[in-house]
Amino acid sequence: MSVAEPNPGSPSRNYFSLVSALSGFSLLGFGTLSLALSLFFWSPSGILVSLAVLVHGLLEIRFRKAAISGFEPNALGKMAWNQLALAVSISLYALWHIFTTDPEILENLLQQPLIQTVFNLYPIELRLTLIDALPRIVTVFYLLVIFVIWLGCGATAIYYWKQSKRDIAA
Repeated sequence: MSVAEPNPGSPSRNYFSLVSALSGFSLLGFGTLSLALSLFFWSPSGILVSLAVLVHGLLEIRFRKAAISGFEPNALGKMAWNQLALAVSISLYALWHIFTTDPEILENLLQQPLIQTVFNLYPIELRLTLIDALPRIVTVFYLLVIFVIWLGCGATAIYYWKQSKRDIAA
């Protein structure tokens, strides 16, 4: 139920401590950076997902401490569910952008001076093809984000559940 083992220096416990610390603190780092950028560029959906990532990071760290101390019997299960909830949060954000991104906004982005300077380096046929494909490219990007987040969070959740099962059997 906890990762407290007779041998506190065991590789399994050290690996859990590393994985859970990297997960929790990277979520706090990404959430903070994302929140700062979302506030700077005023993106309400970005602010919401940033706050969600921060909450998931705080929960990960809280449950990690509880799992290591052994005081909360279901801390590893809560960590696994937190990973799945994180995947849902990011997926909802990505789906929101897939269904609400206006192709005109994407075309307006291409009119920004720096982007237009780089974009003008390409032949006109390629530029027209890219402009036409831009909404599909954005959709594929967000679908890739969903796939990668479920892969990472799913693998981490499975790892936490396996740790929980191993500790119950011990």
